[in-house]
Amino acid sequence: AAAIRSIDLASFTFEQARIGELLATKAAAGVTVRVLLDGAPVGGLKDQTRWICQRITDADPSGRSGCWFMRSVPADKVRTRYAFLHAKFAIVDGARLLIGSENFGPRGLPDDEKSDGTLGQRGLIAVTDAPTIVARAQDIFDADINSANLDITRWCSTCAPYGPRS
Repeated sequence: AAAIRSIDLASFTFEQARIGELLATKAAAGVTVRVLLDGAPVGGLKDQTRWICQRITDADPSGRSGCWFMRSVPADKVRTRYAFLHAKFAIVDGARLLIGSENFGPRGLPDDEKSDGTLGQRGLIAVTDAPTIVARAQDIFDADINSANLDITRWCSTCAPYGPRS
């Protein structure tokens, strides 16, 4: 929520609606929000992910914010550089790194009432502002999202399977 300039988020999956809404709000306020996801997660791409990507993309009329997917296209002989994009981290304003063991979803980051326990699973998120570590994570993110790589595609409202379900 404290981001002023940018939020870069990489995850295997992203289905946490409340965080998605926060990212859309930041994008609407002029913060560049880039989300990089695996294009073929186990169980398939969820409608919740598509909804989050639509909210973030629609919130930023400049077109800087949105979602990108790392995916294979066998018909075009495009293979992903990795078997899975399994990273789980976010970089805020190029100065803070949040890195964890859980995907950005309701099981890994539940927002249910905690007074009686939680519906989530145990995981870990670490936050650091160590410049060398943040810079290395930024280098990895920038290399992974680089659209010069054929395995990167941007979400769009009319593109299947990276748009709304028809």
